[in-house]
Parts: sequence; C-alpha cells; structure tokens
Amino acid sequence: MKIGGINIVEAVVNLEYQVMRTQKILEWVVNNNVSINTPNERQMEEIDRKVVNDLQEKYPDAGIEFDN
Repeated sequence: MKIGGINIVEAVVNLEYQVMRTQKILEWVVNNNVSINTPNERQMEEIDRKVVNDLQEKYPDAGIEFDN
C-alpha cells in the first residue's frame, strides 16, 4: 500500500526494525554496565508521557491518549 509514493508496509517494517534494534542495543548496554543509572518507575512514566505528548503534537487529529 502506498500513500503519496510512500510504501506504508515497508515504512512500518523499517520503523519496527529500528525500534527493536534500538531496544536490543539499550538492553545490552544496561545488562553489560551494572553501574549504569537507569530510570526508575516514576521516571519511566514521565518518559512515556513525554513520548505521548510529542506524538499528540505531531499528530493532533489522531486522538492519541496516554493509557496508564
């Protein structure tokens, strides 16, 4: 499926690959650096809220809401 010349399926698969790759790299970094500071639960919630807020600003008509 294409929209405006963009292959949507390919774009979604590429984005999923990038997110999963970044996640695996981050997991590796955290698991191999015991003394690294990681976000606590409150900080993770704040990060989640910021990401949702950024998406709401980018896609204001999408009805994106923070699901706690």
